[in-house]
Amino acid sequence: MKNFSNAAPCFSGECGLCANCCGNYQCSPVIANGSALEQNIDRSKMWKHKSETMTQEYWKDLRLVYQKYNYASPEEPGSLPRTLHVDNGPCTSKTYRLHQQKHEKVCHMPACQMIHHDMHEHQRRIYQGVPVYVGTHCTLCYPCIRDLERSHL
Repeated sequence: MKNFSNAAPCFSGECGLCANCCGNYQCSPVIANGSALEQNIDRSKMWKHKSETMTQEYWKDLRLVYQKYNYASPEEPGSLPRTLHVDNGPCTSKTYRLHQQKHEKVCHMPACQMIHHDMHEHQRRIYQGVPVYVGTHCTLCYPCIRDLERSHL
């Protein structure tokens, strides 16, 4: 049997590519001990064909958010909500507060992690100004937290 030790263990147990899902010699599943970076690299390899389209859609969506809320930067957030409440987020946090400083934070949603991993250095500098909301254990960008709110309605 082929050893897939190069792939980071997945978080769902359903990817069909990592050691947990491919019947490696382990008796029990490995709890996701691969780093987030390893998982993002694996994700970006699997979704490379969609990555560019997803990135373009993400930046287009952010431009619309900037226009709608008159958002200029974390320090000048315009009319963007300062606090949001989400019941079905990826973390245990329910209340998220707008981070109002330039940041190195990255949204915890898998698609955003993958987009961030594939960014050029120039885009990473721009990303430092993206509106992000910080919860107790989690950070979410505005487009993701808005989508989570919509899915809850």
